[in-house]
Amino acid sequence: QMTGDGGGVGSGVPRDGLPLLHGGDKVQTHHRLVFLIMMLMGVGALFPWNAFITPHSFYMLLFRGSFVEHSFMSLLSSTFTLVGLGSMLLLQKLQHMVPLKFMVVGCLLTEIVIFASISISTALLLLIPEHALEHTLASRAAIHFALLLSAVAAAAVAQAFLTGSMLSYASIFGSSYLKAVSGGMGIAGLAVALANYVAMLPNALQQLASSTNVSHLESQTTIHGALWYFCATCVVLLWCFASFLWLESADFTAEAKRLNSQLVVSVTQGGQTSNSEFGVDSTRDAVAVEDESSREMPWRQRRCGGCTDGMCRRHDGGGGGGGVGTIRRTCALLMNVWRWAFSLVLIYSVTIGVFPAVTGMLASTSADAAWSRLFVPTLFVAFNVGDVVGRNMHARFLPKKSATVFLLSLLRFAFFPLFISLQMQEGSSVLLPLIRSDAVSICAMLALAVSNGWLTTAAFMRAPADVASHERAAASTLMAGCLNLGLTCGALLSFLAHWIVCRCNPFVD
Repeated sequence: QMTGDGGGVGSGVPRDGLPLLHGGDKVQTHHRLVFLIMMLMGVGALFPWNAFITPHSFYMLLFRGSFVEHSFMSLLSSTFTLVGLGSMLLLQKLQHMVPLKFMVVGCLLTEIVIFASISISTALLLLIPEHALEHTLASRAAIHFALLLSAVAAAAVAQAFLTGSMLSYASIFGSSYLKAVSGGMGIAGLAVALANYVAMLPNALQQLASSTNVSHLESQTTIHGALWYFCATCVVLLWCFASFLWLESADFTAEAKRLNSQLVVSVTQGGQTSNSEFGVDSTRDAVAVEDESSREMPWRQRRCGGCTDGMCRRHDGGGGGGGVGTIRRTCALLMNVWRWAFSLVLIYSVTIGVFPAVTGMLASTSADAAWSRLFVPTLFVAFNVGDVVGRNMHARFLPKKSATVFLLSLLRFAFFPLFISLQMQEGSSVLLPLIRSDAVSICAMLALAVSNGWLTTAAFMRAPADVASHERAAASTLMAGCLNLGLTCGALLSFLAHWIVCRCNPFVD
């Protein structure tokens, strides 16, 4: 029986309740390395999405004059989130059939192939002669959009599986590692946004210094910038792949799997577990536990062949192969964490509802040409800085009650009228701006971002503490599914917000 009584490395029990390897400094070093790798995997999980949505100027060049010139971002977002949601629902079934390590490795390799293909396709655009570039892009806009949409859909499947798998994987080590994954997701967005800002800065300064026509130079720079994003994504994913292989071979991981397996057996035999970081005890009724042990453990062992590595999804996820049993178990988990789960849906319904579809249409009120050009990239950087700050706040500053998070998530719907009332780009809105201030736009973006990261981390860290220890991996996967549901709802709401702003068909105009 494992209890987290506030010990540290010396006592063999970290603050989040998972016993550590004995071995002094070596254990402490491995603890830090695993934490950093979990953060890196969080970066890898969300880096593809950010690499897709950030090169806005590249898509404007690619689809200029086409039927999706003004709606490509909403279409890409909705495709990514809808496919991701379907993939997360499928993962609820597959998580009991495929070991976590194979799921993670397969997803990383799939995304590497996708972004390597996109990088090659983008590089080929640089071979088009200068005088024929605009005509060639216009004639191939539909083909480019179809190929991009296919790549987005494939990446959405891989990212959904990777995100759910990594959250389940991190839950084996403890709640602090879940925070590491969540923090890494915020860093992914910040890294891509900063890269976009740096790539656009030379063009903006040149436009300020010269009144000559630099349209071709701008087109080439835009293509080079997009190529850099896609190649950088490949590098990050390769780094994640190598780090995960090391993590799988580490003694620290093997010991964590063994201890997690013992924890599962302890709970099913009538034990009590606790999560000392949050002060939550998961005590099972003796009769219910005995009944569960007699009914489920032999069946699980037959299904898993008596697995003891603590990472088999059939064993650790708390589910079996039957479809009805999986649905019942998922519903039972949802009843325990429903406020946390629906809070995630609300959080991302608001965030994706306005970012980037609506925020991408904002404009500066300044007459400075360079600042006007850099204003939207600045907003992207501001969002990702705020998101990183929110995701990495200390646990003591995170709300502890699910009702509080649920209420704050509802209040965030006020961001819709706030952003719609801001200054929009000329010709993109039929509404008169009620607020003409760049400072208000930036502050609104920071508030949206900090609240997004802050509430997301609270939900991911607190929700697993509301279920029994042996169900935390499955609860983490369920939370990832609710996050994808929120992304989908947000993408659909972005079409409504787009229509309110432009009074046009948001799908093709």
